[in-house]
Amino acid sequence: MLRLTSYSFAIFLLIATVDAWSFDLPKENRVPGGIAIIQLPDSAEKPIVHYGNYRVTIIKDQHWFAIVGIPL
Repeated sequence: MLRLTSYSFAIFLLIATVDAWSFDLPKENRVPGGIAIIQLPDSAEKPIVHYGNYRVTIIKDQHWFAIVGIPL
């Protein structure tokens, strides 16, 4: 039998509503130490992007975007 405490119920509600959250993209600043936001071609599946040897963060906000940190 599954027993939910108030803490585990709150975590469940948090996880269940993550898709409903909205967010704003960070401000792009293509300078050393800044970030580049690159719109990717539309696709049904989440794309995989690499910058050098590192995997890039991909988010979806109507379109797929790559968020690339620019090294100093």
